[in-house]
Amino acid sequence: MTIRLSSLLALVLLLLAMPLYAQDTESEEKAMIDKASERFRAQLQETEERLQLTDEQPETVRPILEEATRQRQAVLEKHGVDLEGTEKADRPGRRTLRRMRNDLQEVNKETQRELEDVLTSEQMKQWEALQEERRAEMREQLLDKS
Repeated sequence: MTIRLSSLLALVLLLLAMPLYAQDTESEEKAMIDKASERFRAQLQETEERLQLTDEQPETVRPILEEATRQRQAVLEKHGVDLEGTEKADRPGRRTLRRMRNDLQEVNKETQRELEDVLTSEQMKQWEALQEERRAEMREQLLDKS
């Protein structure tokens, strides 16, 4: 009887803990989304400042950059890469990195084509420099984590 009672008690405790675990998971996911959103807003602001956009350009540039960000995130997810949580043991292999790089290059080419219709040649030069800086940051995140 005591075995049965202790098993029942363990089951009840497990069932009671499940909603708490779900809440923790939801809180963690919300925090990750909030962090990604904040990072995107900061990058968007930096981009607008560095490119010295005119008053009219942000209306056209923002949707392009938002879509590019969504596509990049989808590529990272497709290849199982989490830039925030990637530890050395979790790093993708060379083949995965190559495939991911190819997919990201396609997103970048499309974004560049769309931005060329909106930005001046000087702004495009600034955009390319900014993109190279961000690629270097991503490489560092993926390759230099300990």
